[in-house]
Amino acid sequence: MECLVRRMLPHRRGSIVNVSSIQAFALWPRYFAYGAAKAAIVAMSRSVAVDYAAYGIRCHAVLPGSMRTPMLESTFVPGEDRVEALRREGEVSPMGRVADPGEVAAVVAFLLSDQASYVSGAEIVVDGATTVRGFPAPPLVL
Repeated sequence: MECLVRRMLPHRRGSIVNVSSIQAFALWPRYFAYGAAKAAIVAMSRSVAVDYAAYGIRCHAVLPGSMRTPMLESTFVPGEDRVEALRREGEVSPMGRVADPGEVAAVVAFLLSDQASYVSGAEIVVDGATTVRGFPAPPLVL
């Protein structure tokens, strides 16, 4: 981030978006280092936002939940049907599915845009309400 800030300082404007994870705050078993690293990204983003706001530089952290990526797929049981594995992973979210990378990218694009000119130091969770639910539960039957 230091390199980005140095390049933005002469222009007195810029926006940095760091991708963290909901595991910065909502931890999974046996992901100690991953969660710690993702929490550090959030803390660094907040620090940059405060330190460089007066210079027109904004900084944010986006915290995705489960998202269809090669990293997620690497956790699937070998030989398991991919569609079934994605369905099962989606049960963690109240929306009942994992995110498409484009959904997270749209949030990043907004934060980089001039439309977000007064947004800085934000931690934007993109997780289909996973973290606000607090625990896995079946959807309400209406």
